[in-house]
Amino acid sequence: MNTVKQHLTARAKVILVLVALYTVYHVFAYSGRKPTSEYLGDGPSTKGYGIVRGGTGNLGYGKDKRTGGLPPSARRIFEDKDPSVYDDYAVANYDLKQTEVFNKDKNKVVIVVGANVEGGVNRWKGPSEWSTEKLSIQNKKKYAQLHGYDIVVKDYTKAKKYSDDHREGWQKFDLIKQVMDEYSSGDWFWYLDLHTLIMEPDVRIEDLVFEELNSLMVRNLASFNPNGLVTDIPYTSPDDPVNLILSQDCGGFNLHSFLIKKTSWTMLLFDTLFDPVIYLKEHKKWTNGEKHALEYYYDKFAWIRSHIGFIPSKLISALAKDACPQLKYPDQKFFYNETTRDFLVDMEGCEFNRNCFDEMQYYMSIRENLHKSWISKLLHI
Repeated sequence: MNTVKQHLTARAKVILVLVALYTVYHVFAYSGRKPTSEYLGDGPSTKGYGIVRGGTGNLGYGKDKRTGGLPPSARRIFEDKDPSVYDDYAVANYDLKQTEVFNKDKNKVVIVVGANVEGGVNRWKGPSEWSTEKLSIQNKKKYAQLHGYDIVVKDYTKAKKYSDDHREGWQKFDLIKQVMDEYSSGDWFWYLDLHTLIMEPDVRIEDLVFEELNSLMVRNLASFNPNGLVTDIPYTSPDDPVNLILSQDCGGFNLHSFLIKKTSWTMLLFDTLFDPVIYLKEHKKWTNGEKHALEYYYDKFAWIRSHIGFIPSKLISALAKDACPQLKYPDQKFFYNETTRDFLVDMEGCEFNRNCFDEMQYYMSIRENLHKSWISKLLHI
């Protein structure tokens, strides 16, 4: 009996020591930092949302049933500031990891994030959109700082709106071209939509994609062709260097997370995509903007097809569980799975009949659980 008591007493002491160490660590680690859950409301204009700490107030993963008051205006943090700078979305400094392949003297990776500070096209931008935007941008800034990447957040609303189209669907390549003007030829640019979340921050994009590119990438649509594009056209050269790396999902080309290299081919591609003659003829058919335009040109021109490579969707753009509702029996090779530790989740289409903020919170909680410290898991906190 005494042996049992001594064993229990020793175990209790160990637990108390661990709790004390954990408490001391958090007191010193987080002292002086601003709270991450800050109030993001817009004042009386959003009466009815029931906001406490930003977003919709919903903790679940479902549709938001609340109705708002008057259309909100931009948050007060943007008054008398250039909203495209995103100073208030800054993150704490992290120790930068030295990249072996891409550094200041060699070709590097630049992350480009397309945002929409001043509001949407079809409806007013509400508190949930503000909160989703903040979570997404901070997620990408932390990743960039961790690995020493440059990151540029560009505002859609500063660019021209194309007729008969939503600017959010047509500005990706415009924004990338603007950023490319500031960098050297040969640099890679990784475009990310706001409705994406990096789930494995310790994984470098070089290790994930470039180191395994020869074994992962395919240069044609023979194995997967959801939109029925032409599988082979004359004069396509598989020996040409790849300048655009993207994935396909149930809807075809995925432009929510892709890599493009600054080359003369890329500049010509940008000019071709917005050729006024073809644009005016075809833009009403291109309901998804740049995605359908790129598929159109890929289908027609060998010089474009020869420089594009495809990698698995789950590698850089695993879909959220409610994406691709048109599939009766969804193919799990497209969808995010925490057990396989997929790198990035793409909440494609969450702005249509779903709730982007709830989905962002849902995947943020999964991400936090995946990366809890061993002491947190031991103490179940």
